[in-house]
Amino acid sequence: MSRRSLDDATHSELHHGCLEEHPDEAMPWEAWGGVAAERFRLSCQMEVLVAIAGPQHEIDHLAAQTGTHCDVDADGDDYKARDW
Repeated sequence: MSRRSLDDATHSELHHGCLEEHPDEAMPWEAWGGVAAERFRLSCQMEVLVAIAGPQHEIDHLAAQTGTHCDVDADGDDYKARDW
């Protein structure tokens, strides 16, 4: 599994977990996106890389991440500003 696949899988896990817990409610973006979700995703990637003895440069890169890359201007709505 690539890091990108693991990234997508963890976002999907968060999204579907929220759907199961709140099936009749609107899905808030914060349930699967944002800084908290990015930190969860990073911890999952780190766990896998360490478990499989992944390349040290990738482990170092993940260890340096804070999860804030999803909100570059710190206003909490970068996802909503995307045009795709």
